[in-house]
Amino acid sequence: MSATPRYIRYKPANKATVLYEIELDHQRTSAVINIKVGDLRKALARPEARSLAASARGRCLSPEPLMFLESPRALVEWYPARLGLPGLVFDVRSMTDQLEASGHPLRDPILVAYKPERRTVERWGSVYVKAYVEDAEYRRAWRGLEAAAALPGIVAPAALGSVPTHRLTVQAEVVAEDATTLPALGQAVARLHSSSPPGGTPWTSPADQLDLAWRTAAQVAWLLPDLEGDLAMVLTALERVAPAPRDDAVVVSHGDLKVDNAVATSTGVALLDFDHMCLAEPASDAANAAAHMVEGGPGDLVVAIDALEELLSGYGKRPRDLLWYLAVSILCRAVYPFRLLRMDWPARIGQMVEHAAELLAA
Repeated sequence: MSATPRYIRYKPANKATVLYEIELDHQRTSAVINIKVGDLRKALARPEARSLAASARGRCLSPEPLMFLESPRALVEWYPARLGLPGLVFDVRSMTDQLEASGHPLRDPILVAYKPERRTVERWGSVYVKAYVEDAEYRRAWRGLEAAAALPGIVAPAALGSVPTHRLTVQAEVVAEDATTLPALGQAVARLHSSSPPGGTPWTSPADQLDLAWRTAAQVAWLLPDLEGDLAMVLTALERVAPAPRDDAVVVSHGDLKVDNAVATSTGVALLDFDHMCLAEPASDAANAAAHMVEGGPGDLVVAIDALEELLSGYGKRPRDLLWYLAVSILCRAVYPFRLLRMDWPARIGQMVEHAAELLAA
């Protein structure tokens, strides 16, 4: 057996959650190891834990989907068992008739993405199944999926169903027919921004972005105390020049746009993953797309800015406060080199903080 760590969430003096990629008997799977203040064995004694383990056993490579390791006092959850994520063990085959009627026969599941404290994505043939830890995130994701599919002129995945009891959504695959260009992505974003807002769409304000930046900075400062002064200067600058909220300037926003959220099809560029659909200022989406390209590596800010200009050539105009949104978006992502366990994560995080400062000084 071999185990490679892929993702970590860490709350100082409270808990740590690490996702491992496992190779066992020439097969690949995943396991989550949890360490927490308190006795994790109590979780295994609950009826819902026994029920979840029984449901997971048929698809689990480990004979015991949930186990407690005495020496490190750690709870191990073998895929697809994950306490708090009942959607992972939901038998999607119970929806076979409904999905086949809509032209989507099921296949054995493939794990596509796994954030143990947030959500998972599985592919079952030509459908994608997303399961959520938090009910609020599930409900927002389902509203976004339904709303995006109904927007005139927007190519988005079809919403095929949801299972509220398991916080699970089902959507159709969007087949890529070509590579997505940045100008074409900009055109798709422009169409989204010109859409009429669906009822009940939440608003993400500059203050919300700042709040996330403050929370991210607190995590970074705990990991790297030497950066505390630089973080304080960047946050002070962000607050000083933050855009004033303008109700009349907001548009329908993707909320977490990146190039991977776009698929070129015969009917235009499709936008995927509307989990965070919101109302926001136009600069937010373009800045998010560029910020996802900044990982603290050499030259990646230059690459991101060049990509941003290409995207804007298709978008058709330059939104106001663009550099502020790019700076705050980079800072909000500054903890990711640690979460993704990059070997040089301290240097990468420091570089991302420096990039945010450079943009504010431009």
